[in-house]
Amino acid sequence: MSSGIGTPVESKGKQRMDKEPYQSVDMEITIMCFINDQEKMDKYNTKVYLINTGWSGGSYGTGNRIKLKYTRAMVTAALNGTIENTEFVHNARFNLEVPVSVEGVPSEILDPRSTWEDKAAYDRTADKLAGMFMENFESKYDHMPEAVRAAGPKPLDS
Repeated sequence: MSSGIGTPVESKGKQRMDKEPYQSVDMEITIMCFINDQEKMDKYNTKVYLINTGWSGGSYGTGNRIKLKYTRAMVTAALNGTIENTEFVHNARFNLEVPVSVEGVPSEILDPRSTWEDKAAYDRTADKLAGMFMENFESKYDHMPEAVRAAGPKPLDS
């Protein structure tokens, strides 16, 4: 399964491409990975990485699939730990720390906004996706503590 703006989503062994952004990460999986047992994650120094393996550079018809060699390089850097040796920048919209460089991956791939020619279109699309995450989370997990709810994505209304 992949996630991101305009990315394909795996569905029962088939891939589909939509013209509009959609949320393809199941929130139950996200919660389990990121916050379900923070104590164990801390105890075992567990690292969690979200890698866009799908679409970049624009909406449907404009962007391109991320090359498999770049996906492999990002996964390799996560597995062998070299990703930890790079600088990270905070993405406020998605509340994620994003690496500035990964060996074998063009730096613009790591910053999806930089791959879009129309930056305003990216901002609108990214805000829409962040809003979709928020709405889904609130509809299913409104009982979660505020600290958990605050950790998720939020539209910047650019």
